[in-house]
Amino acid sequence: MAEKKMANKQMVDAYFKSNSFKESTETEYKKHFKFLIDKIDFDADEEKLINYFENVKNPNTRSNKIFPILQLRKFHSLPHEKLEQYRTQLKNEIRIHRLKKLKEDKEKLMTYAELLNELDKLHGIPFIVNYMWIFHALRNADLNAIVKHNEPTDDDNVIVYDPNAETDNKQVVFYIRNYKTADTYGEKKIVVDNNRFYNELASLNRKDGQPLFIVKYGQRAKAGSVNTYINKMAIGGLNETKITKIVMKHWIDNKDFGRIGQMSQDRGTALSTLYSSYNLYDRDIKHDLIKKELNIRFK
Repeated sequence: MAEKKMANKQMVDAYFKSNSFKESTETEYKKHFKFLIDKIDFDADEEKLINYFENVKNPNTRSNKIFPILQLRKFHSLPHEKLEQYRTQLKNEIRIHRLKKLKEDKEKLMTYAELLNELDKLHGIPFIVNYMWIFHALRNADLNAIVKHNEPTDDDNVIVYDPNAETDNKQVVFYIRNYKTADTYGEKKIVVDNNRFYNELASLNRKDGQPLFIVKYGQRAKAGSVNTYINKMAIGGLNETKITKIVMKHWIDNKDFGRIGQMSQDRGTALSTLYSSYNLYDRDIKHDLIKKELNIRFK
C-alpha cells in the first residue's frame, strides 16, 4: 500500500512540476488525485482502472475522476486509449442520469416563492450568499471575495461598497475575475442596487481588504474548502445548483427569458448548459422555445 502511494505521488509531483494550471483546475485535479492515491495504481492496466471506476455510482462523478488520471497517463506516455474511449461512452449515461435527477428535483424542490420567503428570514452572510445565488446564479467560488471600500486595484474577486454611502446610493459592486469560465467570459461586474443587501453587508463591519468569509484565525476560506463552508448556509439544506434550478423553473414558467439570458451572463455559463443541467422541464422543448425568444430579444 505504501509503495503504491509513493509511486503514485512521484507521478503526480512530476506532472505538476512540468505543467502550469489555473488555480481552480489544479485544485480540482489535486482533489481527485488525493482521493485516488491509495486506491489504485495510476500506472495500472487500463482494464483494472476501468473496473475500479465502474463501481462509482454517479456517471458524472466517474467521468470527472477519470479525466485527471487520463491527463496524468498521457503526460507519462502510458496507455490511455481504452480509458479515454470508456469516458467518451459515458456521455449518454450521464445524460440519462441528469434527466432522471432533474425529474426528481422537480417533484421535491421548494417553489420560488418559498425560496424568497426563506431568504427574508436570513441575515448577514447567509443572506448575502443566498441572495447572490437566487438573483445572480453565482457559483460558490465567485463569492469567496475580498471586501473593499473603494474601487479595486488587484486581480482578485472583490466586493466594493462605501460604508458611508447616502441612503439613495447604497450600491454593492461585485468584480469577479477568478472563476471557472473566466477565459470565455472575462471579468464579471455585477451591481447590486438593494438597500437590504447593502445593510446586511455593512452589518458585518468588514474592514477594507478583509475577506467576506473569515474562517479560522481570521483567514480567508481556501479554494478547496469554500464549497463545504458556503453550502452550510444554503436555504433548506439546498446548494447553489438546486437553487439555480428553482430559479430557472420560475423564469421559464413566467416566460421571462431575458432573465435567463442575464443568469447566463452573471454566472458565466453557456445557455446550453443552463438548459441541459438546470432546466427542470423537458430540455429539448424548452430549449427551442427559449432559444427562439432570446434570438428575438438579443439580436
